Amino acid sequence: MPDTVRVAAVQMTCRLGDKAANMAEAEALLADLAGRADVVCLPELFNTGYHLDALGRDLFDLAELVPAALDQPAGPTVTDLRELATRLDLAIGWRSASRPRSRRSSAHWLCRAPR
Repeated sequence: MPDTVRVAAVQMTCRLGDKAANMAEAEALLADLAGRADVVCLPELFNTGYHLDALGRDLFDLAELVPAALDQPAGPTVTDLRELATRLDLAIGWRSASRPRSRRSSAHWLCRAPR
């Protein structure tokens, strides 16, 4: 185990409701941190944008499957972040709208590269 864990927090401008553009931006920022950080935290609701009043009920339409285990189905954000975590050797933390719908519109998740 290393003596030092390098942690980075990503700040990015998210496009409201544009998950493809937001994932592309996050991927570029994560790639830039590869080799310089071990753990990276993305902004809350980075993939959908955070203006909840503007998103309204559309936030639930943008929500994705976020599995509790690796062998369960996952939405595109989890699938992409798993691939990035493995390729870039990063642990990636984020918070996003998840399914199934619950009382909370977002949940904490961490995607870790398998060791």
